[in-house]
Amino acid sequence: MLHLQNENQRILIHDMKKHLQSIALLNEDNENEKIRAYIDQLMQSSDLLEFSKICDHKILNNILCRYKKVCNDLHIAFHADIRSNTTTFLSDSDVTSLFCNMLDNAVEASNHIKDSYIEITAAQRKHTPFIIITMINSCACNPFSPNGELVSSKPDPQAHGFGIKSIEKIVHNYNGNMQMYYDGETFTFHTIIMLKMKP
Repeated sequence: MLHLQNENQRILIHDMKKHLQSIALLNEDNENEKIRAYIDQLMQSSDLLEFSKICDHKILNNILCRYKKVCNDLHIAFHADIRSNTTTFLSDSDVTSLFCNMLDNAVEASNHIKDSYIEITAAQRKHTPFIIITMINSCACNPFSPNGELVSSKPDPQAHGFGIKSIEKIVHNYNGNMQMYYDGETFTFHTIIMLKMKP
């Protein structure tokens, strides 16, 4: 994905002379609104975004870069703050399962919502061996049933829910716990995961 991003940036740079020529022609005709729209379109291009370094964990960095691009394409604001050395104790397979399942659910919930966003953070609780991973994402309606179970919005709910089970399994393996709740005032879904660092 990063190689593709770099290639797309090189293509855009290659085409920049042509873009500037088009803007110059619009300028000669005093087409100020069209110039502004053209420049905005170029500035919002995902090919101009820098995705090379979000965190110091290589696998997680690649995952976060991929989801940042997905969110950009879907017009979902994305913010990640993964503090240094907070995820190095996790195996690569656990990092992939944990973060991909969390982010898949967040993207699905945030899509098609105006001004939606996803925020994910990971930090060590001071003077403890525990890492706290939090995620807040836009969510249009409460996904919990009256008895407190998460209800899938997918066509066949019986065939889904394995992502949450995968997350729960990882949390259990690291002697942690997970809390999830919905805030109806802000239309946001909150996930808080605590994991114990392994030596």
